[in-house]
Amino acid sequence: MKLISRLIQLITISIFGVLFADQTSFQFEIINTRDGLSDNEITSVTNDGRGFLWLGTKEGLNRYDGYEVTVYNSNPFDTTALSGNRIWDIYKDRDGDIWSLTDKSLDLYIYGINKFKRYSTGSKPTFVTQDLEGLLWVATESNGLFSINKKTGNKKNYVFKPSDPYSISSSNFDSKQFNPIVIDTSGNIWVGTVSGLNYYRKDKDFFQRFMSSGSNLNTVSNNRINTLLVQDNEIYIGTPSGLDKINTNDFSINRLAQSQWFSPLNQYSVNKLLDFGSDKNMVGFWVATTTGMVFYNGAYQMFEDLAWDYLFGQYINNVDSDSKGNLWIDVVAFTGLIHFNTENFFQNSGMFDDTDFTLLQPSADGSLAEVDEPQSVANANINDLFIDSHDNLWVGTQLGLNHLINTSQNFNSITKGPKQLKGENVRSVLIDDNQNIWISHENGIDKLSKDMKPIKTYTSDPTNKNSLLSEETSALAITSDGLLWAGSQYEGLTIIDTKRNRFSRFNAIRDDEVGGGINLTGKINTIYQSENIVWLSTRDGIAKVELEPKQRSNFSFSVYRYDLYPDKEFLLNATAFLSDANNNEMWIGTETNGLFRINAQSMEEIAHYILDKTDEKSFSSFGVKTIHQDKNGVIWIGTPGEGLYRYNNTANNFDRWSVYNGLPSNTVSSIISD
Repeated sequence: MKLISRLIQLITISIFGVLFADQTSFQFEIINTRDGLSDNEITSVTNDGRGFLWLGTKEGLNRYDGYEVTVYNSNPFDTTALSGNRIWDIYKDRDGDIWSLTDKSLDLYIYGINKFKRYSTGSKPTFVTQDLEGLLWVATESNGLFSINKKTGNKKNYVFKPSDPYSISSSNFDSKQFNPIVIDTSGNIWVGTVSGLNYYRKDKDFFQRFMSSGSNLNTVSNNRINTLLVQDNEIYIGTPSGLDKINTNDFSINRLAQSQWFSPLNQYSVNKLLDFGSDKNMVGFWVATTTGMVFYNGAYQMFEDLAWDYLFGQYINNVDSDSKGNLWIDVVAFTGLIHFNTENFFQNSGMFDDTDFTLLQPSADGSLAEVDEPQSVANANINDLFIDSHDNLWVGTQLGLNHLINTSQNFNSITKGPKQLKGENVRSVLIDDNQNIWISHENGIDKLSKDMKPIKTYTSDPTNKNSLLSEETSALAITSDGLLWAGSQYEGLTIIDTKRNRFSRFNAIRDDEVGGGINLTGKINTIYQSENIVWLSTRDGIAKVELEPKQRSNFSFSVYRYDLYPDKEFLLNATAFLSDANNNEMWIGTETNGLFRINAQSMEEIAHYILDKTDEKSFSSFGVKTIHQDKNGVIWIGTPGEGLYRYNNTANNFDRWSVYNGLPSNTVSSIISD
């Protein structure tokens, strides 16, 4: 009865919103740990076919009935429990059943018995969809593609095989792809990987590949496929180099960038494609790019920019539409959402006014509120958007779940006062030998004195090589020679000689000895020094730099990339390093492949620690946040969602502590000895 009553409230709210659709006023309520959520950071949101809202967090799965929260946690030794506490996404199939994407599994919730059925994927699932026959198709980070028959429980794995030209073009996908698997109007499967587009021939059980060939305009513009969209007998393909169109009848390909689409900024990197919808009086689609929103007007076969001040030129992180076709847009430049009321746009064939846009940002309690201009808001990034069948908007953030509850003329505004920091989304903090504090964030790097007074700010200037590679900065390290190493949040590295104010910038980490395009791209996860060697990692692999005495520039990298050494699983998305003081071994923690010990010189694996369901003393977490060695030489490991572990050297096993043993959280981000 409680659930039915709450649904009636939601429906009433929805109707109220329709009656006042011409107003751009919003009021949100915030739902967080005070209301019973297992964690404030919401990674994913969806509803099921039974009226419940499901929320993924890094501390378990939450079911919300409108009043109360039920939390589901993992148990490594119970096969009917969740396979992991980190929920990367949630998928609702056509039956209304819920599937949770964990570190290495897709878990189906079984109603009635309140348990889960696990489908192991061997790697982090990144995307799920369902074809016309009901088969689920699952993309994974490094273990290819899976098909799952829900009725029979049968599972099939498709991976890249170098000797088989009819295998899928790559076994790798990533979570930044939107709709990398689509079903065309004939029911055929199209799969975009990080290296090639594939057409799956169901009748013959093989893949036909479509690869980029630089100057050949009749091939895809880039082998990395970011997003796919089906319209009639055509599939639109978004890549970092442009937008392409393939005819599903004859497989002919046309590149649209600089032939039909002309960007005023000469930038054509496409993140996501979104259809206008069949009920609109315009035919076309939205194009989310790294430099703003673009729309395609099918009637005129023209592309145009959505040239609004706070949108044009901005990196679009995500975009979604409600049942009326209004857009909710998440940009990287500032925390919050842009709401675009598209009523005028569709009525006037693409014309719009500034008043059609509304800015919303988190207030002090985390609830979204309207603002006139974007402000810098700390640690409240948008993780997921979900619009339910009643047109209610649910927004998962780092501060909890936002629910758009009704239309109101009462607002809260956000103002920024004087602060020591130039940015607020803190990514890394260091304390140097002089007790100065170094902090990286979305606007560069701040150096503060030990009494928190500003000393200097490092920012980026594209016209000045003697500045940061990019403002958005993440991993930091200060090496023994006093150099500051700063990883960019999206790609590249800056090494700063702070005494001489000289900068060395690296757009990519290239292997200077091997050459031949061997490099690491993407965000640098962590930077670590062991004696005269600096280690750093990205999703692609690991790089090492041997420092020479008094060396201030001309750094030479050795690169070890996972796709070139697939047997070395520690290369994939390493997140933490520790040089063992007891020997010459290196401990490496990863995002989803567990914990490793390796020989630091030969880069050969010594031991791989991961869940053994028969051994309660095994290392039962797929992910690692931090590794620490105390003054007694004992190794401690902090994990994302599975608690704290201590390595027992003699027995070669682990002790574990979690919230059930008194920890305030199962996520341990940092460990320090006193």
